[in-house]
Amino acid sequence: MPVAFGFFVGFVATPSGLGGGVFLVPFLLIYSGLDNKVSVGTSIAVIAFSRTIVAYIHFKKKHIDYKSLVILAFCSIPGVFIGFQLNTSINASLFKILLSLVLFYVAWYMIKPSKENGLSEAMSRLTLVPIGFLSGVLSSAFGLGSGFISVPTLHKLLKRDMIISVGTSNLLILFFTSVGSIQYIGNSYFSLVDFLSLAVSMIAGSVLAAQFLGKINPKFLRATFSILLFFTAINLLFKEIF
Repeated sequence: MPVAFGFFVGFVATPSGLGGGVFLVPFLLIYSGLDNKVSVGTSIAVIAFSRTIVAYIHFKKKHIDYKSLVILAFCSIPGVFIGFQLNTSINASLFKILLSLVLFYVAWYMIKPSKENGLSEAMSRLTLVPIGFLSGVLSSAFGLGSGFISVPTLHKLLKRDMIISVGTSNLLILFFTSVGSIQYIGNSYFSLVDFLSLAVSMIAGSVLAAQFLGKINPKFLRATFSILLFFTAINLLFKEIF
């Protein structure tokens, strides 16, 4: 089950620039029975490991907006540390409820209509500061890759091509999940067994999906992700409340 699940997440997350944590954390909580700290620590370690090859592919194909990447990555650092403190200071029940609410929001955010951006290039780049910070918080607190925020921001707000937005998002996710992994693994919030079963299969799915970059309709992927997330959030919330 973990192997097949990891392959599926890697395959569907890669073309859309998402990290896959929106599915990994609920899976680790429900299927593996891990607590919130170990689930998040394992999730971001899996994401960091699996994004390495995909990020390299985007790097080689020059699918990176380096100016935006630097701003997003730098601003994500304090968010990563704050997110870690948030996760480690709340109990498992509250974490699951908050995660469910975050997943509901992500499901809606991924399919909501985007407004046209009338801001200048300089003003648009300023919006990357809070986006980078928020991405770091969500990654470290809930184990999410936060590509659902960074990809639309780069594509809609800064008018970058979708492939550039996806490539930049993948490198960003690799950066802050690597930083977060050091914190969690250093505090022993990590499951090696689950990491190995998910990481290897997720890389296989990611590599296969990378062959279809630019060929898979991102709107279809986001709609599919949104539906799956909605039911994942319901399942997680239902199990916790009832």
